[in-house]
Amino acid sequence: EQETYGKFFVDAAGKRITSDSGYFARGVELASDTRIKADENRSEVFRFPVVREATAYITVRLHYEHSPTGGEEGRTWITFLSEKRTLVGD
Repeated sequence: EQETYGKFFVDAAGKRITSDSGYFARGVELASDTRIKADENRSEVFRFPVVREATAYITVRLHYEHSPTGGEEGRTWITFLSEKRTLVGD
């Protein structure tokens, strides 16, 4: 599972803008802003079925991603935090 936070804009037709050039068109509006603010704490809960006797390996990563073209070209990907945990079943 994953959760994506960001500042998302739509064009005049209501379609989400995915490339930087789209921000300069007429009728662009802010659709949502779910970014984590300075000094804000946020918790997320994800549930995964794990058999009681199993071992679960969990990796949590917090990334910053920017893609000026909406594709792989020029994509910036920075990992701010990465933690790994191992849960051993009873």
